[in-house]
This record gives sequence, C-alpha cells and structure tokens, in this order.
Amino acid sequence: MPLSIDSLNLSNDVKKLLAETGINKLFPSQEEAIKNGLLNLSHNFLIVFPTSAGKTLCAELFIVQALKKFGGKALYLVPLRALASEKYMEFKKYEKLGFKVAISTGDYDSKDIWLGGYDIVILTNEKCDSLIRHKAPWLNDVSVVVFDEIHLIRDPIRGPTLEMVVTKIRRLLPNTKILALSATVRNYEEIAEWLNAKAIISDWRPVPLYKGILYDSLIQFVNGDEKHIENIAGNPIIDATLTTIRENGQVLIFTSTRRIAQQLARKLALHVVKEIPKNERLQLRALAGKILEISPVTTLSRDLADVVGKGVAFHHAGLHYEHRRLIEENFRNGLIKVICATPTLAAGVNLPARRVIISNYVRYSALGGRQEISVLEFEQMSGRAGRPQYDKYGEALLYARNENEKEYLIEQYLMRPPEYIFSQLASEHALRMHVLAVISEGIANTPEDILSLMSSTFYGFQYGTFSIRPLVLNVLEYLVDKELAKKLAVEGKNYIVPTPYGKRVSELYIDPETAVILKEAIIECNLKSPIEIFFVFASTPDMPTLAVRGKREEVSLLKDMLDRIKNLEPLMEKLGIDESFALSAFKTALMLEAWIAELSEDAIESMYGAAPGDLYRIVKIAEWLTYSTFELARVFGLASKFSFMKILEERIRHGVREELLELVKIPNVGRTRARTLFDAGFKTLEDLKKASPSRLMALKGIGSETVKAIYDFLGMKVRMRKDETKPEGDGLITDYM
Repeated sequence: MPLSIDSLNLSNDVKKLLAETGINKLFPSQEEAIKNGLLNLSHNFLIVFPTSAGKTLCAELFIVQALKKFGGKALYLVPLRALASEKYMEFKKYEKLGFKVAISTGDYDSKDIWLGGYDIVILTNEKCDSLIRHKAPWLNDVSVVVFDEIHLIRDPIRGPTLEMVVTKIRRLLPNTKILALSATVRNYEEIAEWLNAKAIISDWRPVPLYKGILYDSLIQFVNGDEKHIENIAGNPIIDATLTTIRENGQVLIFTSTRRIAQQLARKLALHVVKEIPKNERLQLRALAGKILEISPVTTLSRDLADVVGKGVAFHHAGLHYEHRRLIEENFRNGLIKVICATPTLAAGVNLPARRVIISNYVRYSALGGRQEISVLEFEQMSGRAGRPQYDKYGEALLYARNENEKEYLIEQYLMRPPEYIFSQLASEHALRMHVLAVISEGIANTPEDILSLMSSTFYGFQYGTFSIRPLVLNVLEYLVDKELAKKLAVEGKNYIVPTPYGKRVSELYIDPETAVILKEAIIECNLKSPIEIFFVFASTPDMPTLAVRGKREEVSLLKDMLDRIKNLEPLMEKLGIDESFALSAFKTALMLEAWIAELSEDAIESMYGAAPGDLYRIVKIAEWLTYSTFELARVFGLASKFSFMKILEERIRHGVREELLELVKIPNVGRTRARTLFDAGFKTLEDLKKASPSRLMALKGIGSETVKAIYDFLGMKVRMRKDETKPEGDGLITDYM
C-alpha cells in the first residue's frame, strides 16, 4: 500500500495543505526518501529520481520541515530563469502556512536586502553567487539549501558556478542542510561523498518509459517489442507524430538546429491542422494573434504564429521569452500538440509528452561546433516522455536514417549508461572569475587558504590538491599582474587581497579578462564612439557574437566596412584578435549600432540574422557592459570623463537615439511609439502636457491605454467615456490635476 501523507511526521497544517492540492499518498520513490530519513533532517541528501517521479515534493517537504525545526530561510537554486519561475509558482502554495516566497534572478550588482523579509527564496545559481559576492547579510540566516539539477556540474558553461556556490555555502554556512536533486547521475556515490550526503536512488517512474528506434515505418523497442506506424505522409517522423495525436497524445521532437526545428514545424503544421477539432482551431488562431501582439512583428514571430495557429510550435533560444512562455503554457494545457525544439529544452522547464522523438543525435554547440549528444543528454530528453495523469506509458525514440545508423544508435545510446559527471572548474575562464571572487569575498586570502578552499570543490575532490594547485597559482599570478589583486606580507605571513578595481570587477559579475579589456581598450584609450565601444564589448569573453557564415558577399562587405573605420585596426592589434574573430565582433557591433539607431527588429533579423531572443540577449549584455565600464571608470576617478556611458546605457536599454530618452521613460511607450510622438512634434514631457487626448489618439499606434499611461506618468488625470456620436472611436474628457 502506498504511504499516506497522514502517516508522515509532518505538522497538521502541512498535511492539510497537501490534501487541498490533491496530494494524499506518496509515490514509491518518495516513500523511499522518507524511509531513508528525509524528514528527520539528520543528513545532507542526494536524490536521484527519474523525471516526474516526485523530486520537487521531496524538496518541498525537506524545506518546510527544516524551516519549522530550525527557523531561518530556505534557498532553492536552479540553473535557468524559466525553471526559477516554474518553482516559484509551485512554492507559492506554502504562503498559506505563513511562509513568504520570493524569486530573484536578475541584477548582479545588488545585495537584494528586500529578500531578507522572505522565508523561501528561489534563485538561479548565478544570482546566488552574486549575492554571496555582495555579502548579502540575510544569507547568514539560511538554514537549508536545495540544489536542483546537480548533474549540471558537468556543463562547461553553468557547471563551475554551481560547483563554486555549493563549495562556498558549505564553507560559509557549515550547519546548513543541503539537498541535491537530479534525474540522471551515474557516479552518484562520488557526488554524495563530496556533499557528505546520503544518496537516495530510485528508477521508479509514474509512467513507464519505453525507449526505441524509429526506422522507416517500424519502431523497435529496446525490450524487443515492435510497433508499426501507419504510413500517412510518407515521412516516419511526421507519421509517428500524427499517430500519437490521433490517440490523443502530444509529441516533443528534438532537432539539431533552430533552422531544422522551424522547417520541421512548418511541414508538420500542414498535417496536424487536419487533426484538430474546430473549437480548438479557434483557440489556436486566438493564440497566434497573441504571439503577434507580444512584441514588434518579425519574420520569426510571423512564422511562429503561422504554425501555432495549426497546433504546432517550434522552441529555441532565438524566440522572445514571452513567446516561449506561451508555447510552454499551451503545450501543458494540451492546445499545442507538437513542439519541435533544440536540445536546450531538455535541460529546461518540465514539458512532458507521450512521445519524444530525437530526430538527430548530432547537435550544434557554440563551444565545439557539431557534436554528438551525450548519453546523459539523451536520457534527459527521454525523461520528457510520459504525461503523468494523462498517459499510461511514454515513448522515447531515436530516428535512424539507415540500417547502419540504426545499429549505431542502439549501441551508442540504448545499450550504454550515462557518462560520469566530471567537474569543469579547471577552465581558465571559470578559475579567473571564481578565484577573484573568493579573495574579494574574504573567504580565503592566503595562498594556503585559497588552495584549501579550491581543494574542497568537486574538482579538488575528483583530482586532488596536487592537480588544482598549479592552476590556481597561475590564476593568482594573472590577477596580481593585471592589478586585480595584490600581495601583502603582514608579520611574516603572505596574503593576497583584492584591489578596489578587482573587488568591483567581482561584484559586477564579469570575467576578469573582460574587465581588463574594458580598462585597457576603452577607459585608457578614452573611446567615445559607440561602434568602437561595441566592437570592444564584442571582443570580450562575456559577449556572445553573431556568426559570420562564410558567405563570400557577407565576408567581403564586412571587411570593406571594417577597413573604413580607421580606429578599429589599432583596436584589433591591441586586443590581439585575428581577422576571423574581428569580423564576427564587428558584425555584432554593427547590430548594436543599428539597435540604438532605431532599426526595427524585423530589419535587424533580416540584415544580421539575429532572432529576437538573440538580439535581446546581446542587448542585455551590452547594457551591462556599458554599466560596468562606467563603474570601473569610477574606481579610477574618471566618472565625469565617462558620464556619457550612462546615456549610452539608456540608449541600449531602450534601443533609441538620444533625443527619445525622455519619452521612453513613460510606461507603455516603447521605442516605436516614442518615435511616433517625437516626429509628431511631442518632443518633451512638457509638449505632452499641452497635448489634448484626441490629438494623441489620432497618432498611429497610440490608443486609449497608452494615452492613459502618458497622463498617469505626467501626474494628470484623464477620464474616458464612449462618444455616442462616434461609435468607432473613443470620446475623451480630461480633468487635469
């Protein structure tokens, strides 16, 4: 018999709340956790359960039990902002018990003092690291921490920060209880030993998972079973998708690139729309309309709206955040039947489908180009198969194009266990950032203490002090050489302490190498031209750059434009970058220049190949680097000389020329409406105060809501009523304060 919630060592208010949310009995995996002492809080714990097997409820009970027993605060740490939002909504229910729940994922230059008033705080790993660097005082009250997706320690980009946050929390808060979660960890004993944790392992799933190969019209499962797919469209992936939809299931298809995801979505949409009931088609058309309303219309958003209107979506990092949110929400509620996604979705939000199809086992990586997915990634994708409460089973299928590939996929993915988790902390980029942070935070300030702390990382645990010692010493020499740190001898003892410059770099959460470039190439050279500043930004480790695809015309045009800007060649020499990288950096700089010159998002996408998601990501980083450059100038007493950077920062934030900065401060008036107002003669807030509502309403794109927002911002009241003589428009009566 399943263990009931009533039988657990929980307070009555917790039991009642869980019952109200429909949780009365535990899954076998959760029961295993309880039997191993999860609620006794006697250990740190590592839980490794398959997707949908109940890890989050275990984390909730662990947190609530710890808060009731020890008081203090709880941190729930995740690798992605989207996951943070998802977990925040799940934890909100505990506010009924008096626990205040908060989320914080942005602004890396803040102590977020306001979080001190909350009991359960959801953070990304990077945000938590930033708070530690700023010595947020309320962190001392933390009594329990949950690390979700602990296996991402193996990720070259996110892994080092996760590893260092774990290490620093264990050093700074030695009595804090830790729970680490994952769906896939092969060397769980090793991670558990590093965490001084008790491992709780289960392979139970609420929905059985069957893995296999899709080849032609046949699915061959690893257990020996076979299933024939009806030939509907003459394409195995499309046929397998349509078959699932006809059985009232949903499908998640992983592709190798964004372009292929979009192409496949368009092909599927032609067939899927025929399977959708009339009432749902109306809802899908309304959803497509919402997509076009969210942001300025681009080619990408038009393509997305077109396929969504037919029950299909594509999903990748190039999409606007709100578009991704809408897709996820409407896939969960069953309206969207199919998502074609890049592999990044596998590590993101929880989107179960009855059938998962991996259409290609090769993916594109910005670090390594085209490479085969790992077995662990395949397991993460497969884990999305099977919708609890809807499906009796889930299927995860690898698509094979020929017999040889079929045999390879069986051997490579179906018959092999996931790879071991190995630390990625030894990369130069990661060590630069985190060693500077350690000395800036004052956690360790002698070479011996620094080495001791770094030896307590997972890298140190796996490879030993002997291995990490030369790496750390090299980084320390770099930091001293670049004047980010300095050596001190006090009473015969050697210390390494941050300079004011180094401390500020750590607080700004930028790569020390980025800071060195900003200092030497912008501040010391007194750069003022946006194109030069953007070129420097694009040459730093922190800025992703737009790819130059090698097309002869594009390369030739970029070279010609680069040669015309006389100051860029000396910059290339100073930065030590070759022509190939310079062209990529220059293309990125040109896009940013186009952004602040008010080029439309559609035009930017067409000219530079930057999808909205890519554009916003680069714009956000450029805004932060502009802020960081000014902050570093302040450290060197040059704030007045670089005050123009504050104006540039605002221009980047809003994507406007300087003349519009006053107007874009108004809520609901973005770059497009601000330009409309300016060109109509409303150049300042004073001009708007003199404007009649009817005059503003006559302008394109300025509706009643925008007019109200303008008057609210100006501290004036506008009262609206319907003008019966003009049934198509609004009659406005204005009362001024």
